[in-house]
Amino acid sequence: MPKTYSGNTSWEGYKEHFERIAAINGWITNAEKVQYLMISLENPASDILRDVKEKSENAYNDIWSALARRFGMLDGPRESMRRFDTRRLNENETLVEYEQALRMLHREG
Repeated sequence: MPKTYSGNTSWEGYKEHFERIAAINGWITNAEKVQYLMISLENPASDILRDVKEKSENAYNDIWSALARRFGMLDGPRESMRRFDTRRLNENETLVEYEQALRMLHREG
């Protein structure tokens, strides 16, 4: 089972995680993915399900679009580059963790 998603982390990162789990488990159809994705969302992320028609042919994409609207940034790439430019090594952070954080921000930007 995929880990749950509540909206506290990047929805894009969660989508990558979910897609990997779906491939490993052989969830091929969007209908299967919709069911597993719906049970993986928890409040406040699960609140977006009120606006999604579960039986719709586009339900899988509709869920991801709703998550993007709810938890995405309007100007994501620009915001990521701003965070990249201002990111500093935290007190309790290793150099490897810092490097990974910079790589993620750069990729998002």
